Amino acid sequence: MVRALAVAVLAVAAAAAAIALLWKSPTAVPAIAAGCGKSVPGPGFRVFSCMSGGADAGHPHPKELLVVRDDGTSAAYRASRTPELAARDGEVVASYDLGLVRVASRGLVPLLTNRELADALHVRPAAIFDLHSPRIDHHGAVSFTPSVLGRGGCRNPVLELVGGTVRQVQGSTSRTCS
Repeated sequence: MVRALAVAVLAVAAAAAAIALLWKSPTAVPAIAAGCGKSVPGPGFRVFSCMSGGADAGHPHPKELLVVRDDGTSAAYRASRTPELAARDGEVVASYDLGLVRVASRGLVPLLTNRELADALHVRPAAIFDLHSPRIDHHGAVSFTPSVLGRGGCRNPVLELVGGTVRQVQGSTSRTCS
């Protein structure tokens, strides 16, 4: 009887461990399977750029940055535009609501707001249509391409953020806002 009870306890413990392992897997987060294709790794987490969707899988969600931590927990940050991601040497940066943020395991850290970018470009914040192609170079500088509406149409300069200062690296790469 004692032996049978010990075997039963071990079986229950093994099942609980298997469930815990499954839950800790990022694939166990339902929203990932639907509309969250692009992702990058960070230290102790993975960040997904989710487009709105997921209804077909039974887990609808809005546009968001989804952070799935290695311990199985997650945090979702709703976004007005589909975020774009960049990662290098453990640092993760994302375009987020017409600004740039550093993604950390426990939250988003603003790097550049829409207002700060508008001031650097000498335009109104509403003139900034979107931010594209964030990149992190080997020195930690973040480059990106905003779409800026102006009197002459749209311009898409390549900019760089270093130590809180925005500077232009290349003139407009296109006349089309995207």
